[in-house]
Amino acid sequence: MTVARNRVDSSIIIQYSATESTSHSDHDLIPYLTLDNQGSLPNHSLVRLRCFIQDNSASFETYPSKCSVFHATTGEEKIMNLIYRDTVELPWEFPINNLSAIRSFSEKQPYFCFAVPAEAEWVKSHITPSTHETDLTQSLARVEITSQDSIAASSNPSDLDKMYHLAVCKDGAQAFQSLMKMKMGHADPTHATIVKTYGNEEFQLNEIIEVIGILDNAKLDAIEDKDMLNEISLSSMLPCVHVILSEKLEGKLVNPLTRIISNPLPKFSEVAQALRQTAIDSLQGCLMGDALAAEYIFLQMFSRITSRAGGTFPVGYLPINLCNAPPAASCFATSLASALHLFVPHVHYLSMKLENLNTGLWIDADQARYNDQVDLGCATADLGLCAGALQLPNSTLLVVDESSLTDGTLVDRGVKNIKAIGNVIQNAEVSFGVGLGGSIQRPVDYRVLVISEGKSMFKELCTIPIQTDPNGSYYTPALTQDQLHLLRIWIEETKHGEPDFEPSMDERIQKEFTESQQTARINNLPVDDGSMLLQRLNLAQLLCRSYGLGQMNDECWKQAGKLETARLARCASFTTRKTSTAK
Repeated sequence: MTVARNRVDSSIIIQYSATESTSHSDHDLIPYLTLDNQGSLPNHSLVRLRCFIQDNSASFETYPSKCSVFHATTGEEKIMNLIYRDTVELPWEFPINNLSAIRSFSEKQPYFCFAVPAEAEWVKSHITPSTHETDLTQSLARVEITSQDSIAASSNPSDLDKMYHLAVCKDGAQAFQSLMKMKMGHADPTHATIVKTYGNEEFQLNEIIEVIGILDNAKLDAIEDKDMLNEISLSSMLPCVHVILSEKLEGKLVNPLTRIISNPLPKFSEVAQALRQTAIDSLQGCLMGDALAAEYIFLQMFSRITSRAGGTFPVGYLPINLCNAPPAASCFATSLASALHLFVPHVHYLSMKLENLNTGLWIDADQARYNDQVDLGCATADLGLCAGALQLPNSTLLVVDESSLTDGTLVDRGVKNIKAIGNVIQNAEVSFGVGLGGSIQRPVDYRVLVISEGKSMFKELCTIPIQTDPNGSYYTPALTQDQLHLLRIWIEETKHGEPDFEPSMDERIQKEFTESQQTARINNLPVDDGSMLLQRLNLAQLLCRSYGLGQMNDECWKQAGKLETARLARCASFTTRKTSTAK
């Protein structure tokens, strides 16, 4: 008896015709597994899945990679390879009482996944097949499928074949949805799956992956006893995809447009001036004519955390607070979030209504699930990691609507939720609930936009009081599809660039910084401790990216200074007005 880890046998048993064509065009015919079709695809179908890694904490599973199975009627014995499947279907039976029939063991690693959250509709409409077409052809060419091993599914699957967790008692579906809500922090319909790998793949939390694999439809017999639900693991209620090929969609690959560029694109630096102004004009119309706020919001789209100084401080991070916003009843925040969805792949709107704070599972949901266990009437020990609604893909633009917060009493969960979102905003970290009362911190890279009427309760934000411009544009010009297409690619491509400094810039920046400190001391003004310098440097780099430049030049440095001067002057004026009003 042998144990082989991270080893994939070249012979797999799947329902895939040996005569099936494996030309590149046929790869487009492999269906994506979705919430709509997961009940109708036959068991052991070859499927494609694009999903989000919610939990990678499950232990690996040991399984018999080769064993002798027996025909239930004839007693016939044969060797079966159990890779890419979890069960042996009738009429074949697994030798539970005869371990000597197991020839070798291997391991597979399960991951809990669900549909990519906060995803824009234009992303879903542009989802394309994996780039691993050649690899897929080679993999399928190695598949051994014999008439003995192949277990064909009916061309007309029965209703039972279409059922997974819905076959349980009348409370089963409700219990399942409660588990999903606690696992993910929201009750929205979602497509949850188990993904199992057999090779060297190691998926990290919050990663977006695309896999090609074998669908294993878990089916449950009808359960009349509600208490029996406690004995059913969460994973047994979900469809499973056994991975043949996988690809991590990280960096610019989260935007599908960067993968399907067919025609040559213009050089960004040549079209940037006009294109960025078109985008800013569009945003200005959503911001009551405020051109300064529109500029900062546009620049934030190009931001990303490039490193963590001292292992904690996020460099390149630009969380923004748009204060002096209209009341929540005006739908200002939701309208802005919808507009931002046109530009970037992932935007998540989070309302801070009192009810959402007190009842929502945003982060560190473990204590909440422990307290709710009696109400749910089902076991929750199988949940693994819980992060709540703030577990999102990196580069998500998170719109936090603080203007929706109303007077009332915060319960314990509400206080924890506010602390949790504060940790996300200030430290760019998400807390995951583990065990009973435990938690772990994981770094994230969100672009945070807090919208508030007064100055935000959260610290370490780049504050921009919204200022209505009577001469500004209140009309939001509609961007053409060609403009949007180029903008979406441009933002993603240049965001991941790292502009260099022109040779003379280092010396100039250091000289200006020293002189500004000396001037502040002479005039008894606050002396910059380096935070304002870092903010201006960050803005200058974002300006370079937004113009498609490879080097930070004198013009970008000057423009960053002008933007910061205008912003700080507006902040001072806003504070003065608020103080006068209070008196």
